[in-house]
Amino acid sequence: MLTLTANLELNFPDITAFPARIEAARAAGFDQVDLWTTFDKDLPAIRSALEATGTRLMSVLAEPRTDVAWPDADLEAFFGGLERTVENARSLGAPFVIVDSGLGFPGQSRRVQLDRLAEVYARAVERIRGSGITVLLESVNTRVDHPGLLLDRNADCQELIRAVDDPSLRWLYDAYHSFCEGEDFAAELAAGADLLACVHLADAPGRQEPGTGAVDWSRWLDALVATGYSGSVQLEFVPSTDFPSAVAVIRSLIQAVNLATAGA
Repeated sequence: MLTLTANLELNFPDITAFPARIEAARAAGFDQVDLWTTFDKDLPAIRSALEATGTRLMSVLAEPRTDVAWPDADLEAFFGGLERTVENARSLGAPFVIVDSGLGFPGQSRRVQLDRLAEVYARAVERIRGSGITVLLESVNTRVDHPGLLLDRNADCQELIRAVDDPSLRWLYDAYHSFCEGEDFAAELAAGADLLACVHLADAPGRQEPGTGAVDWSRWLDALVATGYSGSVQLEFVPSTDFPSAVAVIRSLIQAVNLATAGA
């Protein structure tokens, strides 16, 4: 069964305090939430809000953001930050920590940089072995939001994960970034079905809620279900209206998919 996860960073722009955002997510019918950074937040207050509302945190981002493919990258800063992030994730009950590649290095081949990433990620999962945390590798678009980032193709994510060959490193498919890159979502999902552990979505263009852009979400959900995926669908969009109204389209579609799957 697919489940919906509210994003605390984007979904509640009019609420300042993160504990209050957790309460707002619960009031909107969500028992799962997603958080980005943890180093700059009041974690005891967030943990208390999660416990008081019966809400589960699903993922956080590894900090600091580091250009790990660069020849002179400070890998100890990356590994140390990852270890601290993992401890924060564990303290908040989150199973996933998301990593990215940072910027590509000018003047060096993409192949060399991807090979270096595979080595770094292999060392990263070794450093946190036994933590119970799964590291998620995500590609993001360079056409609209993140110019210059190295890892902008889901095929490269999949290749890297297969190269590392460790169950603690898995694939996060972000539908919005994939749409912005012009990828064939059905092909990407099918190719990485065995690696898929988490999904993000927003409509494109605009990064707002499903129904505001050009994406055929029924077709997208059919492709997602065809992979056998049955986990969290995280709503990484900025709502164009109040949040309960903004989630109406995707909530209805996922309910229909879950009913159809249960009856199959």
